[in-house]
Amino acid sequence: MGFAGHVSVVDYAVLGAYTGVHQYSRVGESVMTASNTKFSLDAAPFSIVAGDRARWVGVNHVGLERRGFSRVRRQQIKRAFHILIQSHLSLSRALESVRKKSLPSAFPPNTSMCWGS
Repeated sequence: MGFAGHVSVVDYAVLGAYTGVHQYSRVGESVMTASNTKFSLDAAPFSIVAGDRARWVGVNHVGLERRGFSRVRRQQIKRAFHILIQSHLSLSRALESVRKKSLPSAFPPNTSMCWGS
């Protein structure tokens, strides 16, 4: 693994072999990376990322299950990510939509979202 400059890695993150993280990037809670993943941006919590320029692959279901997250909470996290990443909404509108659908309860209160708020 290689960390350039000030990098923040939150609890329960699992980084694959030869993962590189660019300076001032954040790796969220319970992130799983594939081997040889390269970050130039933040990695959202509870996600799986892979690639030379890290791309979101999906929700880290196995990691969440091992940590004791209920099935309902894992489904809420998946729905929230669907809105945030796959809805083609701007980030502010996607976050607003997640809040309106009462999905923030899917994320523990102390979770650093890496997106600002």
